[in-house]
Parts: sequence; structure tokens; C-alpha cells
Amino acid sequence: MRNKLYKYIKNVYELESSLYNQNLLLQKLNALKYELENYDGESFFDEYSTEGLLFERFYDIYDDVGDFFRSAIVLIIIGLILGAMIGAVFGNYFRGAIIGSVIGFFVFVLINAYCLFYGICHIRKLNDENRKIRDENKKIYIKNEINIDIARQRACVVADEIEKIQSIHDDTEGVLYRYYEMDIIFSKYRNLLAVSSFYDYLSSGRCDSLEGHEGAYNIFEMERRFDKICDKLDEAIYHLEGLENNQYMLYCALQRGTQKAEQITGYLESLDYSIKNIENSNEIIEYNSSITAQNTEALKWLKFFNK
Repeated sequence: MRNKLYKYIKNVYELESSLYNQNLLLQKLNALKYELENYDGESFFDEYSTEGLLFERFYDIYDDVGDFFRSAIVLIIIGLILGAMIGAVFGNYFRGAIIGSVIGFFVFVLINAYCLFYGICHIRKLNDENRKIRDENKKIYIKNEINIDIARQRACVVADEIEKIQSIHDDTEGVLYRYYEMDIIFSKYRNLLAVSSFYDYLSSGRCDSLEGHEGAYNIFEMERRFDKICDKLDEAIYHLEGLENNQYMLYCALQRGTQKAEQITGYLESLDYSIKNIENSNEIIEYNSSITAQNTEALKWLKFFNK
């Protein structure tokens, strides 16, 4: 009787573990499919704006147009005064004032010519950079057309894989339902967390039945009440490494499920991966075949449990 219960719990544990793995894989593949369907390629480089740069230095020097003219007047007046003072020394006040005002105006023109020249040079430099950016963006555009087409093709292949795994998932659920339909496990405990613990207890010899004072149900409830085990799947996944001592079978199921889901998804993630190789990948074919074989074997055992 104990061997029969042990084999039953072992089969249910393997089916629950397999479903966890398939659910995780389907979740990852659906996310990958969405990513591929919405892939729009590499981002283009933004061109530099040259708007307003011609007068960039003017803005640094002058607050507004009025300030521009005031500066001209101030420089002319300063030149006029200095010229008049120098002209007075040489006995020609008027001529010195004229020359000084012209020099002041010339300084004003020189300053603004420099500002204009700076703006022209800056714009020219940015236009050269923009030409390089446009050339680079053309290359990106061509590359994007190729990669987007590949991504859409790969999305179709991933969609096909999702359909296959979903079909296997439905079969696994059907087999598990038939096991639970035997009413050997109370409905409250029909989940991966509880079944993993029952498998732990039976494997280690801590109990040989589900019911009773020393049965798996009671041990599970006691450990849960005293927080010796994690009874929520999300928390168990988050604290995976901490499960190895007290919930070893759950630890194995979650670790194997995560590793296998990541391994299968990894075959489908790279844009450089050949579409043909994806469709004919031994890894994916072996994965689907192993689950089908597991489900078939579990169905064979149902006849034994029904005796």
C-alpha cells in the first residue's frame, strides 16, 4: 500500500512540476513573441539643430536688440572721448574725437564680425556632423529593414512553438486532472507546494500515509503553522535557495523548471539565430517529446492505481 501511494504521489509531483515548467515557459515565450512582434529596430541618431546658432554669440553678449545699439553708442562715445583727449594733447581736439569715434565703431564692428564668424563656423561644423549622422541613419534603416523582417519571421516560429507547448500543457493538465479525480489527495492539497512536501515526507520515511496523526497532511499543517516551510509559491520562488533544506523536492521542481524554461527560451532569443535551426532544434523537439512520454507513462500507471 505504501509503495502504491509513494508512486502515486511521485507521479503527481512530476506532473505538477512539469506544469510549473510549462507555465513558466509559455509565459516567457509569449513575452518573447510580443517583443518580436513589436520590434521596430535600432534607434536612429538625432541630428543637431542649427536654428538660432548664427547669432549664438550675440545672445551671450547682448540681452536684446536695444542692448545691441546701446553697445554701439557706448563704444563710439568712449572712442570719441578718448580720441578727443588724445587730440587735445596734440593740439587737434576735433580730429582726435573723429578718429576716436571711428575706432570705437570699428571695435564694435570687429566684435560683432567675430560673433557672426563664430556662428557660421559652428553651423558649418554641425552641418558636417549632420551629414555623417544621415549617412549612419541610412545604414541603420537598411539594417532595421532586414532585422525587423527576421523578427517577424521569428515571431511566427515562436507562435508555432507556443501552440505546440500549449497543446502539450493541456494534455498534462488533463492527465493531472484524472489523477486528482481519484480523490486520493484532499482537494485542499492539490497543488505543487503541498504535493512536493508529501513527496518529501514519503521519500525520507517520515510518514507512510496521507491521513492520521502521523500522516503527511498533519506534518504539512504543523510545519506550515510553525513557519518551517513556505506555503506561498511566489515567496518560494523569491527565496528559492532557502528551500533546499526543508522543502527539497519543491526546490528541485522550481530550479529545474526555471532552468529548462530559460534554456528553451534562449534558443529563440537571438536575432542571429537561424529560423530553420529554431524549427529543427533538437533541444525543443526533445523537450516536447519528453513531456509527451511523461504524460503517456503517467496514463499507464492510472490503470495500476485504479485496481
